[in-house]
Amino acid sequence: MPLDVVYFNHVSVPSGAETALVRLLSALDGVNPHVILAEDGWLLDELTRSGVRAEVIEFPARTRSLPRDQLGPTLPARAVVDTARYTRTLAARLRELRPDLVHTNSLKANVYGTLAAQLAGVPSVWHARDRLAADYLPAAAVPAIRRFARTVPDAVISVSESARQSVLDGRAATASFPVIHDALPSDAEAHPRSTDPDRFVVAMTGRISEWKGQDVFLRAFAQAFADRPCAEAHLLGRPQFGETAYESELHALARDLGIADRVTFAGHVEDVWTSLSGFDVVVHASRIPEPFGQVLPEAMAAGCAVICAGAGGPLEIVEDGVTGLHARPGDVDDYARALTALYEDRALLRRLARAGQGAALSDFAPARVARQVLDCYEATLAAPQHPEDRWY
Repeated sequence: MPLDVVYFNHVSVPSGAETALVRLLSALDGVNPHVILAEDGWLLDELTRSGVRAEVIEFPARTRSLPRDQLGPTLPARAVVDTARYTRTLAARLRELRPDLVHTNSLKANVYGTLAAQLAGVPSVWHARDRLAADYLPAAAVPAIRRFARTVPDAVISVSESARQSVLDGRAATASFPVIHDALPSDAEAHPRSTDPDRFVVAMTGRISEWKGQDVFLRAFAQAFADRPCAEAHLLGRPQFGETAYESELHALARDLGIADRVTFAGHVEDVWTSLSGFDVVVHASRIPEPFGQVLPEAMAAGCAVICAGAGGPLEIVEDGVTGLHARPGDVDDYARALTALYEDRALLRRLARAGQGAALSDFAPARVARQVLDCYEATLAAPQHPEDRWY
């Protein structure tokens, strides 16, 4: 019998966690999914298009959109009230749906969704897609969220060992804690390469955000290719969560560096795979360690050579000198060095791209990831349940 699983996600924008959920649900066999979103938008459209049952139960925008830096013990009173009411509403909906399991997919949904599952008496799986660390969240909030994740959900899936360790913080957990990397889409290898030998195209893909390091990328590009007019830089993605000022700063930076005529700001791109097929190199330049770094397996699967920040989840994706190159986070000179190396040594570029593509298509294959998730579900449901130990 298929498992009935309810998934919670607090936003509906085209971001990493949301894209990963769509890919997971398209690959999962043996599951009847029902997704509950806290807002309308892109994710609802994608799920509906994929034939996945989804509904919106609106979470007040003032709390749903609360920035990460406001999380912690001093939450506004209205946010506490909104969350408590919303949690009770979700628990009532779970009692109507009567699923076998709840799977929470984003940080805020992890908290309210896990509590709602507990109130409804349904086992829950928390998907740890964030690093619970002081460089990623307010320091005051980290201990409480870590303790909650270690003790309340029935299982925690971490997108990387780095994310897992940020939750455990050297402590034992009462739940199962598997590491399961995010999957590629099923058609990841169906796009032929379309590079131009007369151009050298380097790119960054993903959300426009200061901690993602697009400014580091632009400075490194300007340094590496000052006298190489055949080189082009492309930035794919758009800002979210009030970060539009940073995008304006990037446009100004490109002008100041004298490279504005060689930089394309593409915004959000629906068909990212066609774009990737035309890039020679994709750069990941996050200033602080990424929990995973979904853009890396995507670029590798598309046949691009990759340069990544040598910290966090990317260390589990890219082997330095074998499937890509590492650079010191935030170090413009080191990124410029790596870009120059790939420009001047095309044999190295091709070798890294081939090895990276093979590794990505194997390690992040949808069927493999789906099987790991299903194993987690089955193990969670097979574990003894102790209703008397629940927090309420």
